[in-house]
Amino acid sequence: MFFNFLQRKPFGLNISDYSIELVSLGGFTERPKLFTLGREILEPSIIEEGKILAKEKLEVVLRKLIENPQFGRVKTKKCIFSFPESRSFIHIFEPDKNFQKKDMEEIIKSEAASNFPFPLVDIYFDYKIVNKEVLLAACEKNILDGYLEVFQKTGLEVLAVEIESISLARAFLEKIKEKTSFIGDIGALTTHLGIFTGGNLAVSIS
Repeated sequence: MFFNFLQRKPFGLNISDYSIELVSLGGFTERPKLFTLGREILEPSIIEEGKILAKEKLEVVLRKLIENPQFGRVKTKKCIFSFPESRSFIHIFEPDKNFQKKDMEEIIKSEAASNFPFPLVDIYFDYKIVNKEVLLAACEKNILDGYLEVFQKTGLEVLAVEIESISLARAFLEKIKEKTSFIGDIGALTTHLGIFTGGNLAVSIS
């Protein structure tokens, strides 16, 4: 795969309680080239346990990072946001052998209602079918909406939102298809542990 930067591909954006990071890569996936890299430390109480408490302050820091990254320049407003793992909910299940594809939407809703600690109206959820299993992920609407509001005010266009562990797996485990792998992400305040089978998430713990 080749990243055609004439199309200005999106940059990656990660936000934790402690800091904001962004990165932009180009070139071939086998030998990527770093285009942009930046990091800003957040003062306490801007974000707590993945929830934004001070949107205006976060907006100021985010604007600063986008305008003055430590390396390179941000040449696009399009980004992919890595949602805090501690605020994510993951459920992996194997549907009945005789299920029909037309019934998948109702199956997903039923599994989400049974396994996540919030009513369906209060969460965003999506799923991915991997072999015979379904990876179902969800987050609270009010948490994600807070981030999207800040992004909109800074002029960012969010093309996708994904869980941190999935991002890490794609970065590190792309060529590992049969082995069981473990990724530990040790941050300033939170540690995320992920177990992957054939490059696919099997267990996630924060």
